[in-house]
Amino acid sequence: MLICKTVLYTSRVARWKQDYILSGFIDGEGSFIICILKNNNKVGRQVKLEFWLSLHEGDKVLLEQIKNYFGVGNITKHYSNKILNYRISSTKDLAKIIDHLDQYPLITQKLADYELFKEGYNLVINKQHLTLSGLHEIVALKASINRGLSDHLQTAFPDVIPKIRPLVVNKTIADPQWLAGFSSAEGCFFVGIHKSSTIKIKVNVQLEFNLTQHSFFPGSEASRKARRSFNKKFNGVFKLWKSL
Repeated sequence: MLICKTVLYTSRVARWKQDYILSGFIDGEGSFIICILKNNNKVGRQVKLEFWLSLHEGDKVLLEQIKNYFGVGNITKHYSNKILNYRISSTKDLAKIIDHLDQYPLITQKLADYELFKEGYNLVINKQHLTLSGLHEIVALKASINRGLSDHLQTAFPDVIPKIRPLVVNKTIADPQWLAGFSSAEGCFFVGIHKSSTIKIKVNVQLEFNLTQHSFFPGSEASRKARRSFNKKFNGVFKLWKSL
C-alpha cells in the first residue's frame, strides 16, 4: 500500500527566499488562462486574461499568504467544494505576476505558456484586442496554451493558425529555493509496505520521494539536463519519475 501526501511550505521566510520558492510553486501549480467570450463590442468578442493557483481548501492559509505577498487578486471556491482558487484577472494586477516571473523565471515547459500569455497581455495593454487583427492574434496564442481552442472557437475562427510554442531547453535549477517551491507543488512522499519472504519480519518498508512531471520531452537533451539538475541538488538520493 502506498500513501502519498504533498507537503506544502507555509513558513514565513525572508523576501528573497520567497521569490524563488513562489516561482517553483507556480511552475507546479500555476495556470495562465486566456478567455475569449462573445460580446456586443465591434469585434464581437471580449478577451479576459487570468492567472490561477488552485489548492485544496485545507491549504487556504497558503493561498492567503500568496495573496498577501502579491497584494492583489481574490480567493474563491471552485465548483468542487474542496478546491479554492487564487485568481488574478485585472489587467493592472496581472502586472505583479509578470514582473515577478520576469525576475524569477519559470523553468519547466510552463514557461512556454507564460511567454504566450505575456504576448496576449501586451496586446491587451496596447488595446490590440479591440481590433480584428489583434483578436485573431490572441486566438492564435490561446490555441497553443493548455488545451487549446474549444470546438466553438475553432468553428468561429477556422483560419487561425496556432502560434508556435517557444522552446524551453537547457534550463537548470539555479537556486535550491525554487526546488523547495516546486517540491511543495509536485512532490510526493511515499511509505510502501510490502510482503517479503527474505526479511525476518516478513515485511519490507520502502521510503521514497517522487517528483512527477509530464512536461519534459522523453529522451531529449532538455529532459536529461533537467534530470541531472534535480539529481545534483539532492546528490542523487532520489529518482525522478516521469509520467508521459
